[in-house]
Amino acid sequence: MKRIVTIISIVLSLTMLISCTDRSAMRERLDYITKCNRSDTMFTEAWLPTVDSLVRFFDRHGNANERMMAHYLQGRVHHDIGEAPIALECYQKATEMADTTQKDCDLHTLAAIYGQMANLFEAQFLPDDEMNAIKMAEHFSWKNKDTLTAIISYVLRTRPFYMRNEMDSVMEIEKEARELYLKHGYPKRAGEVIISTINILIDRGEYDEAKKYMQIYERESGRFGPNGNLTVGSFYYYEKGRFFMAKNEIDSAMFYFYKMHGRGHEESFYKGLLSAYEKKRIPDSIAKYARLFAEANDSSYLHVNQNMVHTISAMHDYSRHRQVAEEQTARLERTKRHVVAMIGAFIAVILLVVLLYVNRKRKLEERVNGVTRDYARLHMELSRHKAEAADIEGQYTALLDEKTQEERELLNRIQSYKDEISTRNIEYTSIMDELHKTQSEIGAIRESYENTMVGKNAIIEALQTRVNDLTKTIQEVSCVDSQKEFFDSDIYHVFDTLRKFRIGYEPPTDAQWDEFFSLFKVYFTQYYIFVSKKNMLSKDQLRLCVLIRLNFTESEMALLMGRNHKQAINKVKAQTNRKLFGKNEARTLRENLLPHF
Repeated sequence: MKRIVTIISIVLSLTMLISCTDRSAMRERLDYITKCNRSDTMFTEAWLPTVDSLVRFFDRHGNANERMMAHYLQGRVHHDIGEAPIALECYQKATEMADTTQKDCDLHTLAAIYGQMANLFEAQFLPDDEMNAIKMAEHFSWKNKDTLTAIISYVLRTRPFYMRNEMDSVMEIEKEARELYLKHGYPKRAGEVIISTINILIDRGEYDEAKKYMQIYERESGRFGPNGNLTVGSFYYYEKGRFFMAKNEIDSAMFYFYKMHGRGHEESFYKGLLSAYEKKRIPDSIAKYARLFAEANDSSYLHVNQNMVHTISAMHDYSRHRQVAEEQTARLERTKRHVVAMIGAFIAVILLVVLLYVNRKRKLEERVNGVTRDYARLHMELSRHKAEAADIEGQYTALLDEKTQEERELLNRIQSYKDEISTRNIEYTSIMDELHKTQSEIGAIRESYENTMVGKNAIIEALQTRVNDLTKTIQEVSCVDSQKEFFDSDIYHVFDTLRKFRIGYEPPTDAQWDEFFSLFKVYFTQYYIFVSKKNMLSKDQLRLCVLIRLNFTESEMALLMGRNHKQAINKVKAQTNRKLFGKNEARTLRENLLPHF
């Protein structure tokens, strides 16, 4: 048995050593790809096997931050190779891996993931999804106390508003962003953030207001050199040219249009000169720049069409990727069954060792019982001999009181009796020696038995603890796998998403609640049976119990249940606690429900 225990210990030690070595290597690989991503490395398909292996490893062995980073890097690779739908799926999984309740949560990376999602939604012309992603990036930047990134994320809200043609909202955001930049010590960014406002004011014909903002831009943005020319970009020249065109200062407008030539905005350059020559009524120049503008416009249109074709192709590739992912999931399930079988075999080995130990213990107890019976028999014989010796001594005393005339005869008889007593005493001494020897053997056997029992009981206790731990682990794995399907469901994500947004929030509809309850009953059956027994609880009280089981905060419960403040939730909690547990208080409801989780 000692050999079996030694072998098991060696196997476990080797397994732990190999696991630690693999983790160290995979962690170094994760850090290397993270550095490549931060240095703007353009990933290719050759990176896919590496990031896929990182995802598989850290999903099993990593913490929340490692799992999030692995899925994020997988999304970055798919993003760079043009597979936008798969990249979005990877980003979404990365956000689900984050544990924002922990102090060490990597909020910087989480904000960056939502920023990447916003860029993909913009490319696919999905303003609502883009706005939600931008808000999440801004939220986690503020939570991470990354003021600059938070303000930059706030400014990105102008993109979906532009797409929806909500120009007043664009101007309002740029105004608030300018105030935030000035408040936190970023004067140059405060000066350059108003460029869209200038464009909108010129479109609306508010030229005096536009001029005021143009002066702020030129004075504070830091984009102009000592000679008054832009050092970065050139599109502002087009806006300034449009401003002078609106003021009918054609030559000044053309001056700024010409400054754009060869700086990456040829379409706007040709369009500006075309409008200037149209006002000057110069046919040759009009024809020339009309043709150049049309060619530039056709090139831009062709580029947009190519992007749309690429998006459709990416959707096709996404279907292929889903098929591959399903095959990988099937392989994972087979691997899981093999692991369960190995654990079962390990438990069987442990049970066999326990049975062998119990059998040996039984034989030892039988031996001890035999020795105990022998001790009892010898003790009874000793008592009998002691009684016989006492009887002889009584007879001797009686003979001394005999008549004097029979003294000689009695003395002879006494001598005879003395001889007999001597013989008996020799037998008594022999029996006592045998008794002491037997007692010594019994003591040695008892000490050996007690020492053996202490060691064996410790081994039994350790083995039983291991069996219990393995059983509990199997149960927890089965439970987590089952409940994961619930947390991955669409209706759960509806509730999970609703609780995160406060602006323009609408509570779930009754239909959504009904769908949510139908799925909850399947995966949390025993808990639901308990809270819904005898129909004691009202609709709001039953909803509250379900949200408590899913670890929603009181603020989130108030939002989802359409309550204005936490006090209303506390009132419902107190009523529920009284009905279920007879406790007329709110604070102990979760503690009372916990045993039924």
